[in-house]
Amino acid sequence: MKVGAAFVTTSLNLPYMLCVTVILWLVSLPWGGFSSVQFHAPSNGNLLFSCYQQMPLHRFSLLLVLLWSVWYRRNTFLHEGRMISAWRVVMSSRSLCSAFLASKGITDASFMPQLTHSERWHKPRVQEITINVDRFFPINFGTPAVGLIARDHHGMVLAAHAIPLNCPCDAATVECQAITQGIHLALEFSHSATRIESDASTVVQQLLSSQGDPSVTALHLAEARQLLPIHRHVTLHPIRRSANNAAHSLPQFALTLCSPSYYVYDYPPCLSNVLITDVIHG
Repeated sequence: MKVGAAFVTTSLNLPYMLCVTVILWLVSLPWGGFSSVQFHAPSNGNLLFSCYQQMPLHRFSLLLVLLWSVWYRRNTFLHEGRMISAWRVVMSSRSLCSAFLASKGITDASFMPQLTHSERWHKPRVQEITINVDRFFPINFGTPAVGLIARDHHGMVLAAHAIPLNCPCDAATVECQAITQGIHLALEFSHSATRIESDASTVVQQLLSSQGDPSVTALHLAEARQLLPIHRHVTLHPIRRSANNAAHSLPQFALTLCSPSYYVYDYPPCLSNVLITDVIHG
């Protein structure tokens, strides 16, 4: 393990092929689970394909996770000036790989609902509303926030919420809160149907999946999972980031606030251009 940490320490300046070569050597060590890997490839793609052919699947998965972890460490140092310790990269890679393999049966495509994604915001039908939700989660330090905006078939704003969250949480947890609050907002209206849209496709899939989900995210989705079957007129849909600009602007606005801000038939000035664009093209 010390050898692995030493490699990660010097990997910031190594070219890609050398990184792959040394990582292959690492996962081929006795503690890695098998004795030797033979590879001769003229390109990065051929090298990875050669590894895929020779390695057991769980070892090849570990290789990919290690490569991603090294590249993430390099980007964190380059763009944020923050150095992730080498031992954390090595240990977290093995833990992440194990967690992925353990959950593969749950997240496999055959068990997840097949969802279509809208590329841009569309006006709802008459007597229906659309609620877009999004979140902001700081990379380093700062306050996470969620934003919700409800609009009718004319594109007119019925409600807009910008809510800073003063609690420790991760990105997935904040997205779960945004969706749950979107459902609560939907229940305040008496329209025949309400469509909730989020660009957090993974969280939406987890919520709509009928399979057992032992993940931490599922715990934060428990309330939403109870509410949706009771209120059949409320549905949840994934959309592209490009279709969620209005909701995306609200958490950014919430960062300037000390407390939640709620608008009824109104919205903060920062949304004006986005809303006009949505009405014109929606």
